[in-house]
Amino acid sequence: MKYIFVITNHTSFLSSMGTMNYLNLEHKDVVFYTVRNYKNDFVPIDWTMRAVDDFFDLLYHLVSEKPSEIKKKIRMFDDFVEQDIKGEYEAFIPHLSHPMYLLIATNKKCKNVSFVQEGILSYKNVFLTHRKWWEKLKTKLGQIFKYRTFRIWGTGGWYAEGTLKQKELHSYATNDRLFKYLPSINHVIQWPHIEVDLSLKPDAVYFLFDGFVVNGFVESSYYLNACEKLIKEYGGTYNYLKFHPNETLNERNAIKGYFDEQNMIWEELPSSLPFELILASENNLKVVGLGTSLLFVAHELGHHVECHDDWLQDSPKFQIYMKNFGCQLFKDIYK
Repeated sequence: MKYIFVITNHTSFLSSMGTMNYLNLEHKDVVFYTVRNYKNDFVPIDWTMRAVDDFFDLLYHLVSEKPSEIKKKIRMFDDFVEQDIKGEYEAFIPHLSHPMYLLIATNKKCKNVSFVQEGILSYKNVFLTHRKWWEKLKTKLGQIFKYRTFRIWGTGGWYAEGTLKQKELHSYATNDRLFKYLPSINHVIQWPHIEVDLSLKPDAVYFLFDGFVVNGFVESSYYLNACEKLIKEYGGTYNYLKFHPNETLNERNAIKGYFDEQNMIWEELPSSLPFELILASENNLKVVGLGTSLLFVAHELGHHVECHDDWLQDSPKFQIYMKNFGCQLFKDIYK
């Protein structure tokens, strides 16, 4: 039996390692499918890591395409997986919202699906468990008449009852609150302890930024105004900056310029460095941001966190994001 883990970021990478250790999986049987240009130069591995960004992008808008194109792309990805794995497998994925994850989960060679901690969505009620009858009917009619396949569905696909055929659903995370909305057996895992050869300044402030603009969750003006406000209020004598891979060069330069305007010293942390490793190895850090999932990780690990996703509430796009993805504000989750 092979085991496929979908890796989207450093959190899912470390959580997948923790799941591997928890289940005592043989490394030779494990394959990490990496997406979103994921890179990791800090953690040595002895199992297979395969970049599948081309498929991730190819399948992203699958539900909007013609039935003939949908079937063509499904066959293409199925052929890749079956030739790559060469047998039956179990899948460990963050959710079921992306068509690529769905196709991994619904492949005839996939014998079991589990969820692994990826980020903030684990805390939220986007994991639908009891849809209304008309929502189920709408999904079924869409599969029959629009998509012409039962392998994918449209909205509400993070998780919905009846979408997986297995009798038991399992989830793996660093605490049992993360997948509390799922009707699953939740297993508490631990991230591996990995030494990071990095000398950090004491009493520094860690600013975590996110790809909200590129992902379409907030307008650039709202995001940058909130970043500037964040820097003015929480900037310290020495500041570390951690950018999201999706952030544009213009955004990064604007944010750095805000620090320069306040005559604050800053240092950008390498994009390939898992910030989760710093959070796991250091104590009582001051971590600041606007809602990135790393803030939730930092809070769980006992660091002092200042999160101001509430500063984005006037953004029309952020309001849609909150509504469509069942999102809660940081303060609501930890009240």
